[in-house]
Amino acid sequence: MQMASKKQEFEKAKELRDKVFALERVFANAKVLQRPKTLEGAKLLRGQSGGV
Repeated sequence: MQMASKKQEFEKAKELRDKVFALERVFANAKVLQRPKTLEGAKLLRGQSGGV
């Protein structure tokens, strides 16, 4: 994005900026995509509650 801006490719820089912001919104709202921090969390996601 910065390289496009320095080359005065402002339309391309704007498109890249918009894509970056869109991806940031997706990942900020996508809790499902985060990896479990514990083994228990991974087991719960796989349906292996271990008798709970």
